[in-house]
Amino acid sequence: MTPSIKLSGASKYFGDHTAVDHVNLDVLPGECVALVGHNGAGKTTLFKMLLGLVSPSSGVVEVLGQAPSQSKKIGFLPESVIFQRAMTGLELLHFFSKLKNAPIENCPELLEQVGLDGVGHKAVGTYSKGMRQRLGLAQALIGSPDLLILDEPTSGLDPSSRRGFYRLLDEMRGNGTTIILSSHALTELEAYTSRVAIMKSGKLLAYGQLSDLAEKSNLPVSIDIQFSADKKDHILLQLKPYELVPLERDNWFRLTCPVQEKMHVLQRVTFLEGVVRNIKINEPTLDNVYEYFQQTKDDNSEVGGGL
Repeated sequence: MTPSIKLSGASKYFGDHTAVDHVNLDVLPGECVALVGHNGAGKTTLFKMLLGLVSPSSGVVEVLGQAPSQSKKIGFLPESVIFQRAMTGLELLHFFSKLKNAPIENCPELLEQVGLDGVGHKAVGTYSKGMRQRLGLAQALIGSPDLLILDEPTSGLDPSSRRGFYRLLDEMRGNGTTIILSSHALTELEAYTSRVAIMKSGKLLAYGQLSDLAEKSNLPVSIDIQFSADKKDHILLQLKPYELVPLERDNWFRLTCPVQEKMHVLQRVTFLEGVVRNIKINEPTLDNVYEYFQQTKDDNSEVGGGL
């Protein structure tokens, strides 16, 4: 399968500053990849290379099988959305549709997709921040793009709108659209992205599925166990040498173990039938994985950089 995005040794220099440093990255059709990193990590420059706004200083960047400047089926939502306030939402979509040579007849449907079908006739100056963000997403969807590039797309959206936004992305992925998005809201990305790309100082530190990155980083797993109050001594004895730390909940304790020992611990816990009342497994989160790789040295090699 031909990747929708392919970067091979892509670098970008601005004088003495290296904004993107020898990045290798493949994204397949229908994938949703989260690009995360601190401010100044190189995410915006990488986006600009994908959009054809800047050329790589070295290496190769291909989008939809060709040079970015030749790719027409790309939708883009920038981090800061600024529109002409006097125009209505529908007028703005008409304007951008003409720029993209897309039919304006589809604009009402785009407004409906993002939940703005009732306000398309109103001036953008009357829109809330969340409404302007949704209008920006509608603009990015013009022309049914094969690739969507989204920079902080849920900024200003309430929880309900965020869920609707990710439902829409799931529908587009089902139709084969490739999505790459950047966000600082790491928690919400876990459930909606195929793979995660972590950048630091222009370098791609890690790339892969969250579960694979958690395993490579060897982060511990914590298991919360609730047991009968009168069986505390018994369970402590049965689970040695692991330490049980009491939680601020009724008869709940937390056991932390290496990921390789998780199944062994769970087997021991299941033998405590009649003693254990409940179990909750806490796998490493994207926040944990992100923090781990951000603490690595700048000269650390990529982890999982290919397909």
